[in-house]
Amino acid sequence: MAYTTIDDPTQHFEAITYTGNDSNNRNVTGLEFTPGFVWIKNRSTTDPHKMFDVARGANKSLKPNSTDTEVNTEENGYVSAFISGGFTLTDDNGSANLDDVNKNNEVYIAWCWKANGTSTASNNDGTNITSTVSANTTGGFAALTWTGTGTESDTVGHGLGAKTDAIWIKERTGEDWWHSWQTGMGGDAYNNFFNNNNAIRTGVNDGHVKNLNNTTTFGFESTTSNVNAVNHNSINNVAWVFAAKQGYSKMGNYRGNGSTNGPFVYLGFKPAWVYIKRTDAAGDHVIMDNKKNPNNVMNIYTKIQATDADNTDASFNIDKCATGFKCRHNNGNFNADGGDYLYMAFAEDPTVNSSGIPCNAG
Repeated sequence: MAYTTIDDPTQHFEAITYTGNDSNNRNVTGLEFTPGFVWIKNRSTTDPHKMFDVARGANKSLKPNSTDTEVNTEENGYVSAFISGGFTLTDDNGSANLDDVNKNNEVYIAWCWKANGTSTASNNDGTNITSTVSANTTGGFAALTWTGTGTESDTVGHGLGAKTDAIWIKERTGEDWWHSWQTGMGGDAYNNFFNNNNAIRTGVNDGHVKNLNNTTTFGFESTTSNVNAVNHNSINNVAWVFAAKQGYSKMGNYRGNGSTNGPFVYLGFKPAWVYIKRTDAAGDHVIMDNKKNPNNVMNIYTKIQATDADNTDASFNIDKCATGFKCRHNNGNFNADGGDYLYMAFAEDPTVNSSGIPCNAG
């Protein structure tokens, strides 16, 4: 059996939960690394998702449930610093109006990925575009920014030194839809949209990413040479780019069977975080994690395209296993008969560590 290069996934990704206390400049800690990307959602109420990363700099938030432009030092709270083991939560005027990230007695989830600490670097691998990158090549994650050129032939350097298996893009100074792509979508010419529950779209006439097998850059393409959705001239953009790492992360697709004995998806690890999206029809963007669901079955989930509090559904039953996950219901969001689904997952434990020793099942 193949071995992983990452024996302890919590050195690169971890979900943490915390209870708000209304305090300004609060440090939330408990990670084994300094995060470069923090995604926070209030589990108790319908407050929006908020995303923060080191490439754009602390204080700047985006909402995957919305096409809104980036907001700097927004009311209702933001991440003001990435610190050793966690992050700092602040209000823009010191009044502790921290409802979105730290309201008293409300419960939050934060999904955190390691980049290159708090460091960024200019990357000139792209054609006619200089990107600002913070890359963790071991964990296969990079946060990066660039200013669009509007040109289909231009490319962007991502700094991972490996082919891209998933990429999420959002305009920072524009209000176009979120655009994402990942392994399992059948080719480059597709878009998946976080801000709605649409099926994936092909043949997009305003742009999609391409050349994702390139280990240094990604590019753009459309059916009309109009790439305004992903590389609009003079618009600032951000991308979060992922490269799959054996025993730690995996992206792909599966087909549902509409049965309580649903498909098993082999990952090569016990998952800590799983994203699922139906592609052939409308369906929620669903995230499950091991902090909301420490035991089986996993049936507490978060919708990306909505601001819902925790969703708990008796028909949403998925088992996490030592080697992957197993669908246990015919819920259309993950197991309609004949339905096609994307998945993206990060590990709690590899199935086998780098010394060839099996890890614990659970």
